[in-house]
Amino acid sequence: MNKKTTESYFFDNKISKMRHFQLNNDKIKDMVFVGSSRTLHHISTQIFKDNNLSIYNFGIPGNGLWDYPFIVDNMINYKPKKVIINIRVSDLFEDIRIANLTTSEMKALYGTDKILALKSLPPFLKNKHIFLRYSESIYYRIKAFYEKFDNKAADAIKTTKIDIKSDCKSIQTKFIERNMTKDGIMVVDKCTNGDSVLFAYAIPRENFGKNLELKTLNYNTIKYLQNFIIDPLLRNNIEVTILLEPIFDGTSLHYDINSIKEAIKGANVIDLTSFKFSDDELADWEHINNLGRKKYSNYLIELYKNDDL
Repeated sequence: MNKKTTESYFFDNKISKMRHFQLNNDKIKDMVFVGSSRTLHHISTQIFKDNNLSIYNFGIPGNGLWDYPFIVDNMINYKPKKVIINIRVSDLFEDIRIANLTTSEMKALYGTDKILALKSLPPFLKNKHIFLRYSESIYYRIKAFYEKFDNKAADAIKTTKIDIKSDCKSIQTKFIERNMTKDGIMVVDKCTNGDSVLFAYAIPRENFGKNLELKTLNYNTIKYLQNFIIDPLLRNNIEVTILLEPIFDGTSLHYDINSIKEAIKGANVIDLTSFKFSDDELADWEHINNLGRKKYSNYLIELYKNDDL
């Protein structure tokens, strides 16, 4: 995976993305955005660049808090000025998930909850097996090979009504059939700079009016976040912002933001859970499209300029 990752190509995997980050770190970044697909698709590196801000988009599909100790441990040596940790507010009220563990995450789990660390030991050791270690890389190579013979994606892109105007240089374009979008498909543009752009227009949200009460912060999750993600960055004089991501599936969340800010030490907490997007700016129930991405990135830049990010 390291050999196949270059300055302009990466796999959707935290090890590959870290290598891509290292190869593109010719100067100290003003900000690094760490998160899941909601970071990968929602943050425009080019819009920040147009505002004289150097950033890196460290969004990876499926990633969560449990993946970030590895990213933090490896990023510290590159001394970005600020790291933005993007999470859903509900993550702070839920248990840590066990997935894609590296040695960094195992250490963090052991320092947080020894019983949970012991439970996670079998899958951690299993993934050390030579085939399983490289299975994801093998999968992507096979998938890329077969996609060369699949004209369906190209035909769909030609016939879709979606206006595709990417703000970054594409290295891979694919489509996903989605019944939830007006045109029935979503076009995904993967870019050389680490971004990925979604082109689709969502139908009205299905969870509109649903209420969710978030009452008690999860002690282990807060401890994991504080001790193994926030504090290592602070000790290396790197500013930290915890950004609570927009939720736009129609769910109404109820929680005490003050209790969250009191529980998290040393980091700036920005709550954008209720940030509004129109339906034309949504790609699906949890992602924004190219229009929403532009709006969101510009808003974050204004926050930064006002020292609020």
